[in-house]
Amino acid sequence: MFRILAHPARWIVEHPTPILLAVAVLTAIAAMSARHIRFDFSTQSMNQGDTEAMAFSEQFKKTFGYEDALVLVVMEATGPRDVLDRRSLTWQAAIAGDLQKLDQVVSVQTIATLTQPQFSASETDAPTTVPVIDRFPVDEAGERGLRRIVERSATIKGTLISRDATVAALLIFIDPALRELEPISPCGARITLRSRSAGG
Repeated sequence: MFRILAHPARWIVEHPTPILLAVAVLTAIAAMSARHIRFDFSTQSMNQGDTEAMAFSEQFKKTFGYEDALVLVVMEATGPRDVLDRRSLTWQAAIAGDLQKLDQVVSVQTIATLTQPQFSASETDAPTTVPVIDRFPVDEAGERGLRRIVERSATIKGTLISRDATVAALLIFIDPALRELEPISPCGARITLRSRSAGG
């Protein structure tokens, strides 16, 4: 057996160039093929074959939202003003309104478009939500009112904005039907273009 293996082994040692070329070609082919490999970590793929688990997962997402249909835009204040400055709030509201016009966008949430519950004096009327800031461009009174609400709310700090108010999050909820990579890519490109346009 060792004699059988000795001849090809000797040939490999004596002719390294064609072996290296063959390995390089195979590596290049494997690298090109790897670009078409797709990984699916969605709940649907993990629960494939389990009808009851898939139905529960889908119902849960319909009730509480599709976390895989969310685009997160992070904005950082690098100058002397923080993200609660009225000029920054005006810009955030403008970009939120611009993105909301995209067909694939369901809703946009940002600190500038924060809403609060409003209760009626009548017990029969259900509470409604009203925007904290109802005038744009944001004036000094609007900025001051929002700062008071942020200071009183531990939930807002650490979610929509950082605790030092230098970073703000803009949440863009996409149509759940576009959760696959190919359909959502053009929408992501449009979101990027709109963000740059609104940012000047």
